[in-house]
Amino acid sequence: MSAAVPRELSRAPRTLETIPLGQAPAGTSRARPLRIRAVDIGSRALLRISGPLDGTASSTLGEALQPFRCSGQGLTLDLRRVEYIETPGLRLLMTLNEELQAQGGQVRLVVQQGSRVERTLRLAGLDHQCAVFHTVREALSEPSGPAAVPAGGPTRGGA
Repeated sequence: MSAAVPRELSRAPRTLETIPLGQAPAGTSRARPLRIRAVDIGSRALLRISGPLDGTASSTLGEALQPFRCSGQGLTLDLRRVEYIETPGLRLLMTLNEELQAQGGQVRLVVQQGSRVERTLRLAGLDHQCAVFHTVREALSEPSGPAAVPAGGPTRGGA
């Protein structure tokens, strides 16, 4: 069953960018910064995140997520362009999920199938706590509520 992506996704997104600590000197390679694009789609929000989700970036992402933490709304995090997630990033996702569920909200994670990020989420058990999908369309078309969160079920979505 395929549903159309809501029109609200066409709104101009806000983009936030972290600046890595200890930037490399000019002319040398440096780590890619974390980028966050937020799109409000009514009762849910979509955040497209790219770059590494390490300790520094997790702090910045936590600040960017602050407006969504108290709303009790659904939140979809598109992690398909995240290179990797370190422990602080996992801790942030777990805490966010607990906070939103306590308020009747829900976290949905979108990951690239077979990616390093998907494997990390599985190892940490986050795929049992949050609904995990392979496309934004599937994440947004899935019904809201407790039935949408897998109870130990497999990752949702196809390639």
